[in-house]
Amino acid sequence: ATALQSATTLVQFPVGLVAAALSFAVLPALTAAASRGDVADFKRTLALGFRLGLLLMVPAMVGLIVLRVPIVTLLFQHGACAHACTVRNALALQNYAYQLPFLALDQLLIAAFYARKNTLTPVIVGVVAIAFWLLVALPFAGRIGMPAIAFANTALNSGHAIILFVLLTLALGDLGLRELGAGATRIALAALAMGALCWAVAALLPHLLPGIFGLSHLRGQLLTVLVAAGLGALLYFELAARLGIEEVRLLRTILRAKLRSGAAPKPAV
Repeated sequence: ATALQSATTLVQFPVGLVAAALSFAVLPALTAAASRGDVADFKRTLALGFRLGLLLMVPAMVGLIVLRVPIVTLLFQHGACAHACTVRNALALQNYAYQLPFLALDQLLIAAFYARKNTLTPVIVGVVAIAFWLLVALPFAGRIGMPAIAFANTALNSGHAIILFVLLTLALGDLGLRELGAGATRIALAALAMGALCWAVAALLPHLLPGIFGLSHLRGQLLTVLVAAGLGALLYFELAARLGIEEVRLLRTILRAKLRSGAAPKPAV
């Protein structure tokens, strides 16, 4: 129970920061397009949300999986939580993290159904998706235990997103599946390179510079996670831009606009 709770806390951070925020951001545009009956604009807005969601959630998934042990060590391996506790927490985090890209799509799909004034379908699909949880939990929970319970939750949420995607496609036609698949492939390539770099940095630094990056002390744990994650993120976005993922440019534009709007106004002369 402790492992599941700790892993849930970590997984919910990118969900709240990216998936939920993105769904709230696109909901007004989806609602406006649905009110006008502009199906093309509705699908275009939703497809853009899909691509932005994957752009941000795939590296979040990879980062949490690759750096799961250093992250859990940093946040939870204190006091009563020893190394065995960290291993359990990290395993739960790994099995939860697989669902992150699907959660981004799921939040956007729920927003799409709400924009079309259909709040019942996501609820019904939520009940149906319990079957995905049962397919994993019933045969494996008794033998594997906690990891199976965590992965069953991943199966449930991923299944929910897949069913909603199929239903919305049947209602509106193609949602840009080919373009989404092409973009997801390029995102996956950049994320794999990022994961390899994060793993190498996290594995080598504590051995090369144990006084600074040693995992036996809090400062070393923090620096290892920050350096590995920071270098991995820089590589990911650089590769994503070089692979022609247009949403990287859009994301940079949004961030610059936010930074400018948040800057303190200059005093009048």
